[in-house]
Amino acid sequence: MGNQFYYMNEKSKVTGPCTTLQLMALQKSGQLTDTSPVCAEGTEEWVELWTIFPASRIRASKSAAPPDPESAGATPPPAAQAASTPSPAVTVPANVRPASSAQAALIILLLFAALALPYIGPLRPVPTWEYKRVVFPSNGDGRIGPGALRYSTVPLDEKLLSQLGAEGWEMVGTYLEMETAFPNLDENERPRNFQPNVRPQSLTVLFKRPAR
Repeated sequence: MGNQFYYMNEKSKVTGPCTTLQLMALQKSGQLTDTSPVCAEGTEEWVELWTIFPASRIRASKSAAPPDPESAGATPPPAAQAASTPSPAVTVPANVRPASSAQAALIILLLFAALALPYIGPLRPVPTWEYKRVVFPSNGDGRIGPGALRYSTVPLDEKLLSQLGAEGWEMVGTYLEMETAFPNLDENERPRNFQPNVRPQSLTVLFKRPAR
């Protein structure tokens, strides 16, 4: 039987569902007797209450012993008369069904998954990376003399970049290094007549890819 039951009171009214502990409390309070009809949830079979609890079975077996000859003519108490009256057939609603074993297993599996979810992340392997630094120099002229005032830029080697991409390298950062060029210096190597020219010296590109 399941753990939920319906029971029939003295007025033949079906009540429930309730647990076995609740049935025991009703029996101790006198609201139910050993012969009160009960039906497990999900079934349509009504049985007497004493068939569920071991203590009630012992009392029922004692009450079923042969009567004392001196008291054979005694009138049975009202409770015994009520117990001898057959219980009317009552049908439990068809939509009341216990959970199947597959549903119970699924619920338990989902519960374990929810409890284990906070611990799954730390168990994942930590990725490792390897890094590469590529420097692209500028095309500027010398830092001293007339060429120091000429415009300069940093050309990129597109073939090299394509090769790095094919090898799995991913650009993650860049930084530019600057330099100061002096078009004219005096005998003390200090700027004279012209202001110094600040221009890019090189471009450094950082790459990374998963360690192999």
